[in-house]
Parts: sequence; C-alpha cells; structure tokens
Amino acid sequence: MAKSFAQTISPRIAGIAKRGATYRNDVQSIIVAVFDHAADCGDYSFLSKLANAVGSQERKQIINYIVEHTENIRWNNKTAAFVKTAKRKSLSFNCAAIAKVTWHDWAKENEDKPVDYDKLFPVSPSKSHDKKMETGTAFSGDLDAMLVRRAALAKLAAMSDAELAAFAGDNVVKLDVAA
Repeated sequence: MAKSFAQTISPRIAGIAKRGATYRNDVQSIIVAVFDHAADCGDYSFLSKLANAVGSQERKQIINYIVEHTENIRWNNKTAAFVKTAKRKSLSFNCAAIAKVTWHDWAKENEDKPVDYDKLFPVSPSKSHDKKMETGTAFSGDLDAMLVRRAALAKLAAMSDAELAAFAGDNVVKLDVAA
C-alpha cells in the first residue's frame, strides 16, 4: 500500500526542523571556537569565512552578533570580510558573553530593537577635516562660514534635552531643519 502525502511529507519536515537546530548549534560552536582562537592569537579570519558560508539572512544576524561581542571589528561589505576599525587598537573578543547567549537567540531578542535616535545622527567635529588641514589639502568655499557651522553643530550636540526643547520651541514636531 502506498503512503499518503502526509506520511511522506511529515518526516521530511521534521528532518528540516532537526537539521535547523543542528545547523544553529554548529554555527554557534564555530563562533565560540574562532573567538577562543582569536583571543589567543588574534586570527579572526575564520569569522569572515563563516559569515560568507551562510545564507543572507543568517549572515546579517551573525555579523551583527559578532560585531556586538567584539571590540575594534566591523564588517566590510566591499571585501566581504571582518576588518579592524582602528589599526593601532587591540582586538577584544567577549568569549564569556557568547557562551551565555547563542547568535540565534541574540538575533531573536534584537529583531525588533527600537532605533536609538541618539546614535542615528551623531554630531561631532569632523576629524577628517582636521587631518586634511594638517596635511595642507586645498579647500574651496568660505572657511569662516564652515567654522561657524561646525561650532554651532558642536554647541547643539552638547545641549541637554531641555535645552534642545527650548531651542526648538513649542512646535518640535513641525520643526523644519531645511528651512
């Protein structure tokens, strides 16, 4: 007698669920092993290989997980690899944190994380401009006007919430920065 469709499909679906759990566990064990290895000798290249070996949704989750649990590492989309953010700073891998929360659980927790407005548009003096000034790069435009804008932005960035509210006035919602 031939098996029904449900009898044929159900074990296959159960196998996918089982392989999914095994897959997530394998990825986590690789991350832990590479973190331990990188903490010992500084070689984190296998993290890039892992990120490039998984699907695009998992890649985003794993990249964010790794960046969140390290210091001085970021993902470079052009090279499709992790790179140091500052060459002179040392690397730090938070092995204790990844032992507590797996990448998959962390991704679920941070899935609907609200956007932090304070980090969305950071305002600070331009370090790149300072470096260009030091090297003698030629500029066009009004230097005095640029310095005034830069000082105004620095003042705005240093204001407290109450000072910003007073500055914006009662119609904070209708504030049009472009006007």
